[in-house]
Amino acid sequence: MSGNKIDTKTFDRKDMYERFMNYSNPIGTITATVNITRLVRLSKKGHKLNALLNYVILKASYRIKEFHYSQKEDGLYYYDDIDMLGVVFGKDNHLYLSTWPYFENYLDFENNYIKNNKQVYETNTPILSKDKAILSSSSFIQYPLDSVDIDMGKEITHCYFTWGKYKKKWCKYFQTISLRFHHAFFDGGHIGTFFLYLQEEINKLKI
Repeated sequence: MSGNKIDTKTFDRKDMYERFMNYSNPIGTITATVNITRLVRLSKKGHKLNALLNYVILKASYRIKEFHYSQKEDGLYYYDDIDMLGVVFGKDNHLYLSTWPYFENYLDFENNYIKNNKQVYETNTPILSKDKAILSSSSFIQYPLDSVDIDMGKEITHCYFTWGKYKKKWCKYFQTISLRFHHAFFDGGHIGTFFLYLQEEINKLKI
């Protein structure tokens, strides 16, 4: 479904949008730690942890309308659908972009995640979304990082999630996730709400 173009003169964040679109550095990054014990246990049953994390991030994002906005060259759009965008290696050992659409059922998401990544690997060709809002993710799972702040410039307006290796404390597992966001679309309250929703989606995930 194509997006709906927004009249920014009547946009409910008109003042903040106009203010921060003109800032030289309108980007913020907030880092939070979530309990991913449930996801780690599911990964030990054969599911891919990176797919699980991207899935719950998408589910939480769908619940907040600000994640559905996308800035294009000709203006601001609202999309019903959101895709996650990540990077995978091709056969030539170069990195390529791969998108993972949202599915209500996790197994459908994981199957598509595996299929798209395999296609990108085999063909050395990216898979890109059309007519959807985009979120990006990048994981550094071999490194015990506390926070990641990637400066991509103000032109990249969609949210960017990064995380390192999860940590174990007693019998629980914790993941620190950094979220880069554009202030024209988000305030700290939106990001705080997102992380609350993210923990809810992790806790209630059933496969």
